[in-house]
Amino acid sequence: MNISEEFLLGKKIGVAMSGGVDSSTVAALFKTAGANVTGLYMKNWSDPRDCRGVDDRADALKVALKLGIPFHVFDFEKEYREKVIDYFYQEYESGRTPNPDIMCNKEIKFKIFLDEALKLGLDYIATGHYAGVRKIFLNHPELVSGSKEIPKQVRNDIFRIRPDKYELVAGIDQTKDQSYFLYTFTQEQLARVLLPLGNFYKKEIREIAKTLGVPVHAKPDSQGICFVGEVKIREFLSRRLPKKTGEIKDLKGKVLGTHDGIYFYTLGQREGLKIGGGIPYYVVDKKVRENILVVAPLNQEDKLYSKSLTARDTHWVSGVEPEFPLKVKARIRHLQALQDAVVNKITKDRIQVEFEKDQRAISPGQSVVLYAKNVVLGGGIIS
Repeated sequence: MNISEEFLLGKKIGVAMSGGVDSSTVAALFKTAGANVTGLYMKNWSDPRDCRGVDDRADALKVALKLGIPFHVFDFEKEYREKVIDYFYQEYESGRTPNPDIMCNKEIKFKIFLDEALKLGLDYIATGHYAGVRKIFLNHPELVSGSKEIPKQVRNDIFRIRPDKYELVAGIDQTKDQSYFLYTFTQEQLARVLLPLGNFYKKEIREIAKTLGVPVHAKPDSQGICFVGEVKIREFLSRRLPKKTGEIKDLKGKVLGTHDGIYFYTLGQREGLKIGGGIPYYVVDKKVRENILVVAPLNQEDKLYSKSLTARDTHWVSGVEPEFPLKVKARIRHLQALQDAVVNKITKDRIQVEFEKDQRAISPGQSVVLYAKNVVLGGGIIS
């Protein structure tokens, strides 16, 4: 167990249970450690065309019954549609490629859900994210939520010392680390959130789940859009965005074909262009106003690369803007290897990021997330 049992004993903790192995194992571990655990389930999407919600809710309830813990259901479908799904469609229609998981965490899981859960009288909520929360005790950093060992001197004072701040840290399992999706955390939120899986590997969690008799220990990992599930993005977009035929041109302006809607394509995409000639082409630009998709052949793939980006809606986890220029590690997509970069301020909520090496397919709408070693500093939405 990677959180002190002394810390957990008697604490009222609501576990966000998705019906999957990760959150179910968190609930089982906390229950075993003596915490007063409540299972919390969010009903956010119920479209029968793609929803896995019925099965997931049943699995979450099955785990709660197995553990003998209360089970509470929140219905945030209206809020989820307005804050996440509407945003998703609006961004795609504007030619950008949004990240709905980041918006879901920001607007639903750690905002509306956190607020409503705490109204139940809980001390904390916990999730099955592969990341950790680090509390700084009088300038002595130590993982409380995401560390397998806590020194005795810290453990003994854990209830008496007022923490100065909190840090969000990446999970050690580099194939599962979810810190990229969590950079919008505030200090107030981190103070009430436990992320116990930060120092575990996925295979360890499955083994623990099996040992503890968690009913879903062998359930496959979920894929796709947060709470919606695994869907074909083009099909999902087509439900709201109409066919809008336009031209596909090369870098010299030669027309190579037509497309059904610029929002169905992302930078770097190769599949689905339907351009003949036997030469692979990649999307290198989207001219939204002219409704033109610009492509380049494989031997001109360098057009996809850039060392610089600007980002808007900048957020700093510490709540304090750093000094610039700022040397960081950065990534522009989930699980990308961390890249050396320098950040400069443009305005209060806009930054420029200069990478040491060229980056492929920097996509407006996605997020750039900034790190100092394994600590998430913050990030912003790529312009």
